[in-house]
Amino acid sequence: MPQPIVGAFPTLEFNSQGKFILPDYLRYGVLNIVSEPLAALLDQFQIPHQRFAVNWRHNGEQQSRFVAHFIGEHAALDEQKSQFVRDEYGDIDTLDKLVLDEQQLTDVHFTQLAQCSYVVYIVSDRFKDAVNQAQLTGMRFSHAKDAQ
Repeated sequence: MPQPIVGAFPTLEFNSQGKFILPDYLRYGVLNIVSEPLAALLDQFQIPHQRFAVNWRHNGEQQSRFVAHFIGEHAALDEQKSQFVRDEYGDIDTLDKLVLDEQQLTDVHFTQLAQCSYVVYIVSDRFKDAVNQAQLTGMRFSHAKDAQ
C-alpha cells in the first residue's frame, strides 16, 4: 500500500520547451505532476494524498505544478469476472479485463488498484465528471469493464 512520504521532500526543478501546453495531469516517470486546478479538485473530493511544490519552467515561463503522492489502495477487483495474470510475488502483472466489486468502493472517489505491479487508478463517476466539467487535461478515463 502506498505510504506517506516522511521527512524532507526535495524541491524538484524541471524545464521544458515546445508548442504544447502542459497538461493538468502528467505522469513523469513515477511522479504524478498536477496543476493547481487539479490539486484543488483533489482537495474538494478529499482524496488522500501528499502534495509537494515543483519548480517547472515551460518555454521560460514559471508554471504552478505539484508532485501528488496518492496514499491508499483498494482491493476492489472482482476476481471471478476479471481476467488477469499474477506474477511470482502475487501482484497483478497482466490485466486483460477489469471488473470491479463496487461494494468495496462506496464513497471512494479516487484510489489505486491494490496488488498491481503497475498503477491503475480507479475514480468515481462524480470525480470524472468534475474533471471533464473543469476541462482538465492529461487524463483518459475508461469504464472498468472496458479497461485493458
